[in-house]
Amino acid sequence: MIQILTPTNKQPFQRNNNNLATIEVTGKTDNTGTLKITANPTKGGTFLQLETQIVEGTFAQKITLQAGYYYLETEANSEKKGVFCAVGEVFMIIGHSFTEDYGTIASDDERIIMPDSLFHPMWEKAPYENSGFISMKDFSLQNVKTFEHEYQVLSTIKQGIWGKLGNELIKKFDVPICFLNAGFGGSNLEHWYKAMYSIPFEHPFIQYSKGMPYSKAKNILNTIVPKTGIRAVICIHGDNDNAHPDKDLIANYYQKIISKFRTDSGIANLPFVLSLSATNLPAWQGLVDGALLALKTIPYTTQGAEIYKFPDSLRIEDKLHLNPFGETETARQLAEIIGTKEFLIKNPPFTVNVLDPPTQKNTMLEYLKTAIIFLSVASAIFFTIKNYKKWIS
Repeated sequence: MIQILTPTNKQPFQRNNNNLATIEVTGKTDNTGTLKITANPTKGGTFLQLETQIVEGTFAQKITLQAGYYYLETEANSEKKGVFCAVGEVFMIIGHSFTEDYGTIASDDERIIMPDSLFHPMWEKAPYENSGFISMKDFSLQNVKTFEHEYQVLSTIKQGIWGKLGNELIKKFDVPICFLNAGFGGSNLEHWYKAMYSIPFEHPFIQYSKGMPYSKAKNILNTIVPKTGIRAVICIHGDNDNAHPDKDLIANYYQKIISKFRTDSGIANLPFVLSLSATNLPAWQGLVDGALLALKTIPYTTQGAEIYKFPDSLRIEDKLHLNPFGETETARQLAEIIGTKEFLIKNPPFTVNVLDPPTQKNTMLEYLKTAIIFLSVASAIFFTIKNYKKWIS
């Protein structure tokens, strides 16, 4: 019997800017001796095979893979067990209703990956700790782990930007793409700010006492991102802040929210992509200007889609929410920004267990420096002792 504990099936790993990710393969087995690990690339990537020792019924081996989609197989005494894993790009999503659904129906590549749970109840850790991963195109009511209402599952399938953005980024990068969605429909920047900094507020369905609307994002940061890594957070806000369209206030909300994300995640330079979204201009121009001010003053931020420029033909009847054409255009604009080498270079990711060549060379250099210092000190001590004997004689 072989049981693979990590990675879980279809688990994504954020690559570094050398196009590598290091994966820890761990598990249990009743076999003895050696266990063979084979990484078979199915779309992109390079073949890798090695052996590791089974120690008291367990195995653990780190392997470094190039970006690609792999079938990772373990074998001992003719018994085989395998899972798929993905090395590519990982993004978190936050914002209001434009962000909340995935739009999985648009996804047409198994390398576009999402959690297999809609995280209910969102304020508890268990749904996140027990979540696995699934190809977005395979997501359905039958295989989702947790959800509150059936309509949420159906909405996740039928509408949303992220399946379409996944298609565009696959074309740009030809590597697996994962989205971790923490969007919260009906929320605004003020709600996120107050929930983060424990400032009570009242709302018909955004429950401050449960940490909403930040609770989902915080749990993803604490339980999933440490296992997957992350490139950036993609944010769409603005429309619901129209009660206070003050440029400085909006910029301050962004600054406080991004700062809290970076503190809570432990990723000091966690990149953010801020899309500009507002209607009823010029009356609510402050919503756009506030986002632009935030982009100008907060490091590691990048301007996203210019949704505020969308005509009514890209919106549904309420002239606010996006129709399928508006979702497609948002995805296209985001892909033109995110899907570039310049974006990757300017926004280094947080990665898991990276052992890339530059790090190893630097480590060897440090060992060499330490050895030289040790020999120098030892020589000095020997010289002192030798001459001390002469002096006292």
